[in-house]
Amino acid sequence: MKLALSMYVLEATGSAAVFAGILSVAMVPTIILSPLGGILADRADKRKVMVALDALSGIFVLCAVLFLSAPISTQKALGVIGVLLVLLSILGAFETPTVQACIPSMLEGSQIIRGNAVVNQIASFSYLTAPVLGGVLYAAFGLKPVMYASVACFGITALFECFIRLDSQRIESEEGVFEIIRRESVFCFQSAMDCGMLLICFPSAQCRLPSVYFPFLRCL
Repeated sequence: MKLALSMYVLEATGSAAVFAGILSVAMVPTIILSPLGGILADRADKRKVMVALDALSGIFVLCAVLFLSAPISTQKALGVIGVLLVLLSILGAFETPTVQACIPSMLEGSQIIRGNAVVNQIASFSYLTAPVLGGVLYAAFGLKPVMYASVACFGITALFECFIRLDSQRIESEEGVFEIIRRESVFCFQSAMDCGMLLICFPSAQCRLPSVYFPFLRCL
């Protein structure tokens, strides 16, 4: 869906810089909230967190596509897309560590290593195929059907997650969130540096993808 949004922005504005700016702003919540994602994953009900995050993602995308379906100006449409990307970035900062924290709750012993490998392989495969699929669907049907399909995928995912069986054990600690962040300040700093590099590299890479896909997709 993000590639479809980028292609829509490029078609609407003709400026890759505009979309790079939107992506950069959308990355800020991930940089700020990424240290909190692992803390929440260790101390909350992981299944409920995943269901809530996917359900909220579907609701946000649905609200965005309804706004885009109304007769609004291009500037307002870009604002809606920017807000959507920021909200999805906030949810994504908690989704990834929660999913990773589920593996030890579902598997034991050497199976944990295999489970992590499978999850990483699926994630890598999705990173490669999702932009291609999103670009093809955007060229064939437009932005709104892609967003409606994303809403359906989020809803189905949230429904399936309701049936996941996880160990309900949680890490009990008297420390507050800020005490934990202060104690793990080096790790938080490294995470922030990694996210900062993504803030620089990711928008540039995303802006190049539509220019690669456009000539090919227009021939379909």
